[in-house]
Amino acid sequence: MKRLVYILVTISLMVGLVGVISCGGETVTPPSGGTTPPPEEIVVEVTAQELYSDYEANEVAADQKYEDKILQVDGVIISIGKDITDTPYVVLGKGEDFELGGVQCFFNDEDVVAQLSKGQIATVKGKCTGYLWNVLVEDCSLESISEPPPIDLSASFTVTDWKQDYYEFSEEWSDYVYVYYEVENTGDVDIDYYEVYFVVLCQGGSYHDWTNGMNVRVGAKLSGSTIINVAGKRVRNVEVEDWNLTAY
Repeated sequence: MKRLVYILVTISLMVGLVGVISCGGETVTPPSGGTTPPPEEIVVEVTAQELYSDYEANEVAADQKYEDKILQVDGVIISIGKDITDTPYVVLGKGEDFELGGVQCFFNDEDVVAQLSKGQIATVKGKCTGYLWNVLVEDCSLESISEPPPIDLSASFTVTDWKQDYYEFSEEWSDYVYVYYEVENTGDVDIDYYEVYFVVLCQGGSYHDWTNGMNVRVGAKLSGSTIINVAGKRVRNVEVEDWNLTAY
């Protein structure tokens, strides 16, 4: 009886071994029924200045590089509005004065655009659809927004020389003193307009006057001059009293 049981067990093991060999020794795993994950979205990161410059240089080449692709664009908001279909948009650029074009980003959510302001730094993601005066990016989402860094609007003013004529025949000093000065832009933005105030120290009193100028670029040093009426008083010295600076 034990021998019979041993024979049956042996036969069963042999049948199982043949089955494994016939399958090449591989374990067959049934399909799990899961789905293939979607491919990862490719996003092209670019600045508004670079994107606009590429289209200005060669629209055909720029279309091949950007059109129908998802872009993430960084730039300064230079305008906000709605197009003729009432779709809200912002235009991103470099943030310089009098920019003529940029990257026009259209949003489906008006509330997003309503919270933005010109001059803010924005990162926007959307699909590039080509170029028409501006580079067009549609179906945009706002990825980030930040305030621009504070600007340093500063300058130094120095009186470099002054001159008052003396008339020997009448032994009188001229009513006017010629003042020569120098202005240096020591900040990080252009000075579009300035006013500089002088005090003229004379025998018997002092006189105050001012002059103005324009367009002092970052790091530039310019010379200027003005004439101040001192009513014939002899001038002892001329000093810069104060100044005001404007950057538009």
